[in-house]
Amino acid sequence: MATCPKCQQEFPDAHRFCPRDGASLFMAADPLIGRTLLSQFEVQDVCGTGAMGTVYRAWQNTMERLVAIKVLHKELTRDPDVVRRF
Repeated sequence: MATCPKCQQEFPDAHRFCPRDGASLFMAADPLIGRTLLSQFEVQDVCGTGAMGTVYRAWQNTMERLVAIKVLHKELTRDPDVVRRF
């Protein structure tokens, strides 16, 4: 999520400027970067963000290889149809 420094509202990462006041949005640090998922995937960086989720570059230590991990946006996890399509 991106945050407006003037109005403090949050907007999806696709926004670069606040639609309310035009201020440049500041991107919060991603909480998954630096974490290890399922005891084997070390999340390194964001590759991209789309309408349904975020794709991360990660190191899979059990197989010694780089992998991509796609994580569904939290607000979409409540919709069973979106989860099924994901």
